[in-house]
Amino acid sequence: MKGIKQNILYSVIVAIAAIAEVLYLLFGLRYTQVQTFSYHILTAFILLFTSCIAIFYVDILHELGHIFFGLCFNFKVVKMSLSFFNFDISTGKMRFYLSNPFGKLAGESILLPRRDSHIKGKFICITCGGLFFTFCIVLFGIVAFIFYKKLSFGIYLLCVAPLPYAVYQFILNSIPLEIGGLHTDGKVLIDFLQGGNASILLQTLLAIESALVQGKSPREIPEKLYASTVVVAENNLYGILYKVQKYYRYLDEEDIDRALEIALQLLQQEEYFPTEYREKILTEILFVLAVYTEENIVEYLAESLKKYLEGDALTTVRTRLAILAKKEGFVKIEEQWKEAYRQAESYNIAGIAKFECKLLQIIQREFAFA
Repeated sequence: MKGIKQNILYSVIVAIAAIAEVLYLLFGLRYTQVQTFSYHILTAFILLFTSCIAIFYVDILHELGHIFFGLCFNFKVVKMSLSFFNFDISTGKMRFYLSNPFGKLAGESILLPRRDSHIKGKFICITCGGLFFTFCIVLFGIVAFIFYKKLSFGIYLLCVAPLPYAVYQFILNSIPLEIGGLHTDGKVLIDFLQGGNASILLQTLLAIESALVQGKSPREIPEKLYASTVVVAENNLYGILYKVQKYYRYLDEEDIDRALEIALQLLQQEEYFPTEYREKILTEILFVLAVYTEENIVEYLAESLKKYLEGDALTTVRTRLAILAKKEGFVKIEEQWKEAYRQAESYNIAGIAKFECKLLQIIQREFAFA
């Protein structure tokens, strides 16, 4: 029933945006000075093309809204995604790459708190920042639409072309929904404001992230942050991410039995992983299995993640090296290991840098004399 209601709601939002698009086209065609069929076609093409370009314009401004408020509250910008375009600055340098856009929200910004004081209020403002910027686009578009007779065709295109998609984006993001396992801004706000178990886990995750930014590795973060007994549904995003953080803690403490236990629990929840996080979480699971077990599932996971493991993210490189070291011995991968260690040391989030260096040291220790 929940899925049916969400589909109906989504259809209504699309219908509203479609009506706005039709009105934009009809009023835009009135700018045609020469009343011939070919000129109408050309004007219609310009209107449609500008409307398509405006999709990226709206998404960029929406994400910049989150980032603007994040910077105002001293959050650290780590990544911004727009459909399949990704901009990652976690290493301290801008890195651009493409990814699969299916099952994802139109855009996503990852910002980490530098301090854990007043974190709830700051995070609410940052979440609202994207909605505020999108609302401004809608407002400008409506005003321009009303006074279109006083505007040039160029100004009309600039102000009104983004309106249909901005309306769609604003309504969709304001409503509490899950898309591909990820939460809209409205869903994040509702979870936070309701103050339930999801809110507690989200605040705990933000506190852990703040400690990582401050330079603490998982084992140096206060243990109480990993001791939450809050119960959420098996498919809850915050529950999955919290379990991943506990896995990092046990791995950093070299409590291998508990790390393996969490890894296997996560593996059983794979169907609930958001598309955006699925390969990364599975790669983390693969690391501990590759280093400490002889399970057949290692080869199965490695094969299913074959393309992802060709990437250059710290997690990916570290897991790939663990698999190679186990197969071929540490000597064969020593030069690659040294390069990975240099990259880990220079990572832009101090706590994660410590953690990644520790895991690379584990690879060296486990396989150097194997």
